[in-house]
Amino acid sequence: MRLFQLSPSHVRNVLVLLFVSAVLLGATGVHAAVVAVATFDDDAEGWSGLACPNPGVCALGSTSLTIEHLAANGNPGGYIRTQDPSSDTAARVAPPVSFSSLFAPGQTLSFDVLVERNGGDGVYGSATAPLVTIETAGGTLVFATGDLPTIDGDWKHYDVPLFEDAGWQLASTSVRPLTPGEFDALFATRTRLTIISEWLNDSADLDTGGLDNITLSAIPLPGALPLLGAALLTLALRRRRPRG
Repeated sequence: MRLFQLSPSHVRNVLVLLFVSAVLLGATGVHAAVVAVATFDDDAEGWSGLACPNPGVCALGSTSLTIEHLAANGNPGGYIRTQDPSSDTAARVAPPVSFSSLFAPGQTLSFDVLVERNGGDGVYGSATAPLVTIETAGGTLVFATGDLPTIDGDWKHYDVPLFEDAGWQLASTSVRPLTPGEFDALFATRTRLTIISEWLNDSADLDTGGLDNITLSAIPLPGALPLLGAALLTLALRRRRPRG
């Protein structure tokens, strides 16, 4: 198949269109559209707690864990928190079906966390923590971070991409980076997503983990991009039109 070729004048037209589109995007400002949000101002909104084997691998088995709802001191308003279940397990939370059914590739999952120490030395036992895990048919997708919240500090915000990103790894028989395109294939077979709600795994650190403002968002296709696509298609068709 012979691909069309653009003349120098057409190339200049494309560059102008790209420039104009960039200006339009900068002028209008593209903001993420909120798909779902849990603010926990009134109750736990159907979220459930899980006690999973350290460091929070729920695919290896889990038991139910009580979620506590607090009406004040969130970020702002109410929030939810879990108590450290034991020295051998880690606490995590999972969304209700009404929230998880809205998951789609390309979205961003955001949330605020709070770490409160209830005894122990109050020192992290690991340099990283599994922020989000997604159980799939091919193993567990893990998004970990080394940017840990301050113990007994303020609320900390995280944004986790639900798309291909270097932060994702696959845990099955071993832990490894993902190959190109692997995230989307695994994400399509997901069975459960969980968010961290315990940060200190030392047996003496019976911490509580708070969560607030769990938000699912997506960046809509900017209005200028379809216009650019239409213009490029027009140029291609004009180039391919036979001369009379």
